[in-house]
Amino acid sequence: MSFLMWPLLFGLAGVSIPVVIHLLHRQQARPVPWGAMQFLRSSPTRLRRKKTIEQWLLMALRMLAIAVMTVALARPRWAATAAAPGALADAPADVAVVLDHSLSTGRTSNGRTVFDRGVSLVEQIINRLKPGDTFSLVLAGHTPRPLNLLPTRVSDQGAIDQVRRQLSEQTQGMTDCSIPDAVASARRLIESGPNIAKQIIVISDHQRSNWHVKDYALWGAARGDPSRKFTAMPSVYTLPIAPDADVANISVGALSIEPTIVGIAHSVQIDTTVSNTESKPAGPFSLHLIVDGRETDSKAVAQLPPKASTTGRFDLEHGFAQAGSHWLKVTADALDSLAADNQAVAVVNVLPRLPVLIVDSQLSRAGDFKASRFLSAAMQPDPSSLIQPRVVSVSEAVTIPLDEFMAVILNDVSDLPQSLRDRLAESVRAGHGAWIILGPQTRQPQLYEALADGDLLRLDSPAISHAPQAPLGVEITDPTNPMVTLIAADRRNALVGAAVRSWWRLRPLDADARVVMTNTAGDPLVIERPVGANRGLIVLWTTSADGQWNNWNLMPNFVPLVNETVYHLAASQRKGLENRGLEAGQPIEWAGPPQPAVQSVQLTLPDNSIVSRPATFNNGRWIVTYADTFVPGIYRMTFSPAEVRPVNYAVNIDRAELDPTPLERQDIEWLRQQGMLDAARPVISAADLPAILRPRGTAIELWKWLGAVLLATLLAETFVAWRLVRDQRSIDVAGSALPQAQMAA
Repeated sequence: MSFLMWPLLFGLAGVSIPVVIHLLHRQQARPVPWGAMQFLRSSPTRLRRKKTIEQWLLMALRMLAIAVMTVALARPRWAATAAAPGALADAPADVAVVLDHSLSTGRTSNGRTVFDRGVSLVEQIINRLKPGDTFSLVLAGHTPRPLNLLPTRVSDQGAIDQVRRQLSEQTQGMTDCSIPDAVASARRLIESGPNIAKQIIVISDHQRSNWHVKDYALWGAARGDPSRKFTAMPSVYTLPIAPDADVANISVGALSIEPTIVGIAHSVQIDTTVSNTESKPAGPFSLHLIVDGRETDSKAVAQLPPKASTTGRFDLEHGFAQAGSHWLKVTADALDSLAADNQAVAVVNVLPRLPVLIVDSQLSRAGDFKASRFLSAAMQPDPSSLIQPRVVSVSEAVTIPLDEFMAVILNDVSDLPQSLRDRLAESVRAGHGAWIILGPQTRQPQLYEALADGDLLRLDSPAISHAPQAPLGVEITDPTNPMVTLIAADRRNALVGAAVRSWWRLRPLDADARVVMTNTAGDPLVIERPVGANRGLIVLWTTSADGQWNNWNLMPNFVPLVNETVYHLAASQRKGLENRGLEAGQPIEWAGPPQPAVQSVQLTLPDNSIVSRPATFNNGRWIVTYADTFVPGIYRMTFSPAEVRPVNYAVNIDRAELDPTPLERQDIEWLRQQGMLDAARPVISAADLPAILRPRGTAIELWKWLGAVLLATLLAETFVAWRLVRDQRSIDVAGSALPQAQMAA
């Protein structure tokens, strides 16, 4: 015998209640000497003895009633024996279906998608259930989603039709999924069902990444608490739907956009890698570029062989006419096995201008800022350039608000006032960028105080060093850094001919500092370090930018090196706006300036639904986050007040869903051995459904018979209680008659 609700058996302790009550109300007789006792009639004595026996019987009946009621509520069941084989062969069951709703179920299978075939199998299962059965349906996505909150009785046609209607409205999912999480959700559903037999059928494409094989924690949660020995474990079967094998599949990769920072009417280049991930040739087809919802260009692609790839490139010669956040999409019109990966999205934030403050080594405005003329010329070759440098003296910089600039450059500054030093450190810690260029005017004490005291960059004993004979060459040690990626790509013209005669010899002491360029002696020439929780950025050049210590200002790559450094510094300030492409599941994080104050935020999702998000003020910035980004597409954030411009975010598919590797035999065996799948028949087909759904267990619930016993016990208890009341009255009558007889005598 076993129990479905075994914790209720602790209620058996309640059988002691009648005993306690009986002992508390037990009458203690006191003998009283009386000379006329021999004249009493024996009838009252016999009545009292009979009453005592019936009181014990009443207590036993009440104890039995409590015990029977407790056991009945615990829902006992008795296993079928040889005398009653297959006692539940046609008994009702609680049946739950887990339907894979991940992106991979969009693959074709026999002319339909895997998901559509799964919907048809769900219909077959519902049609085979009997009136006493219950049905539950869980869609397996990134988060399991039950379509009914409680098991639905098949006899309730209206409720079943509602589940069917909800299922028919579903389209292919766009996220990953966790089969063990969905099984856990289905188990919790059917545990609340009224029937003994429990079954879970998992319908999926058997994509291995979604099954989390050998993840003991996930599958342990799916099975439930193993210590609950009295709880019936459901039988779990998997019904696989195999996608087509000999197919073609075009996949559009992430979009790459150059330049890093985009200005109004500046040309933009968009690149993407287009691959055929399957075994059949694909094409011909076309790639289409869509900007803010309007197609602007297309490229024809010839036939793409299996496992081959090509590059799709688009050029926006005139760029964007307006500043703000714009979105791009490249889509392929190929007919293949999976449509969800035929497009990729990205976001471009166009700036009206990029203001930069250059603090020159001059102490006043007298002079022509000779040390900074090469820098300003590289940033602004003509008035329409995106970067708008402003060169000021040290004395002027003391009164200028630094927050108005995307980057602040200290160019070989010798005397740095304390107020400017403090404001610069505060600006960097708030998330802005600073570029410090050392040169012959730089003083060692100023260098230490400006960097170390502000916790910007710690250095070991910097000192000026000169090349002993011929100038030293330059090497790029971090070619992936955004400051040098453009000039280091394919090593084309990568600072060939660059020479350094003098520099500040130093080493960074911070573990998170990165050396980007060195001379051939190994001494750092370009260093960067993120600063503070807001990820501000500081860049340090250990050699001058005016040609006194090197020939960099004469190199062809001097202009891109300067501009990419400024873009890199500006991107650190705009990190909340520069998420050009997120992967599904990566959170949206927006960070804005303190003014104007953000009052409310609304986020428009890819399906055009709108959610509200709170804005919090932290470390001098307004912060907005949103984590539920598992549906790919464009997310648009709008603000109140309207002075804060809307921002777009691009979310692309989870690339793990493109891995078609299926479950292998040893994976099924592991799931079976761990008790995750039915031991006798772990994998079934549509033809096995009649056999799976008909036999329903080998146990009989006893609560009906216990209910009958409880009713009989209550009737007997009522009868005995009535007899006790009647006898008590007889005793009372006899006792009152005795004094009358004595008086008559």
